Amino acid sequence: MRSTIRLAVIGLGHIGKIYTHLALAIEGIKPVAACDIFEKARLAYAGEFPQIPAYASVPELLAKADFDAALVLTSDPCHAEPFIQCLDAGKHVFVEKPVGNTIPEIQEMVTAINRHPRQVVASGHILRYYPVNTKIKQMAANGEFGDIFYLEGDYIHNLIEQGRPDRFNEALGRNWYLEDEKPMVGGGCHPFDVLRWIVNSPVVSVASMGNKIAFPAMKHEDCIVSIYQFASGAVAKVTALYAPVAPCTPFNNITVYGTKCTVWRDQICFDDKTWQSLQYEPYREKFGHGFEREILDFANAIRTGQPVRAPAKDCAQSEIATLIATEALRSNNKLDIPQVV
Repeated sequence: MRSTIRLAVIGLGHIGKIYTHLALAIEGIKPVAACDIFEKARLAYAGEFPQIPAYASVPELLAKADFDAALVLTSDPCHAEPFIQCLDAGKHVFVEKPVGNTIPEIQEMVTAINRHPRQVVASGHILRYYPVNTKIKQMAANGEFGDIFYLEGDYIHNLIEQGRPDRFNEALGRNWYLEDEKPMVGGGCHPFDVLRWIVNSPVVSVASMGNKIAFPAMKHEDCIVSIYQFASGAVAKVTALYAPVAPCTPFNNITVYGTKCTVWRDQICFDDKTWQSLQYEPYREKFGHGFEREILDFANAIRTGQPVRAPAKDCAQSEIATLIATEALRSNNKLDIPQVV
């Protein structure tokens, strides 16, 4: 692998531009090509990054551009095809979360990952890179919680502006956010994935409740609460709200209850009386949301062969669990969760 990793950015909306600015600012990484089926997006991108050629399809990108790794940053329903095409072309791939938006397409993506075990395949599960969550994961791995028996996490974020008429995607013929977005998958996958990562046990079943009171324009319930059961016996509650009259919750309300201690957000308790500040090492970055650490980790894995913190195959298990949680809401039943292989 050459010293500079050449990137292709696939999906040229807001997130695609953020990642391009980020890649341009990091030494040893260079975006050299871009792709979007939506002409309006290509033209806007070209106006901001005239030095980076933009192509109208992934086959055209693969035929005309020379690059090492792809960042798949398309809308959620459109991850699978470019992901598989790039893997099969021998490229390393980073895909935004959720890995896929349906169980069949996730299964196809996992099959593609299994075909190419030597390629680095990462997913944008940014909460794994947040310093507080990194500290909690280390504590769990070291046995500092004792036996973990209950966890909580929330995705409480007012996203009602996503229903604006200007969000209509002409290339898809719809506002995919209103039609395809499943809040427990698109948002709830964040806290659920980090809880599953912390507890380090297979998730085996889920039950859900929800409603469409606050954001009725969405096809899927914008308020959903799911209870997950792990093979260890631990239970986790995850809430996804897309139209709260409230700011985002600090630290996603990540809470871990163990037989030795409890962590709530950035606080820790060793008895039943006193909260203390959790001691962890902060990380300052130029770009928010953990994007910088994701890409640095992805690039390091390509160079060294070390595993990424958020492997797409592992994260796919979180997506499958949250998709089953959505099915559990519709069926009003507790459902078993299939395992990624």
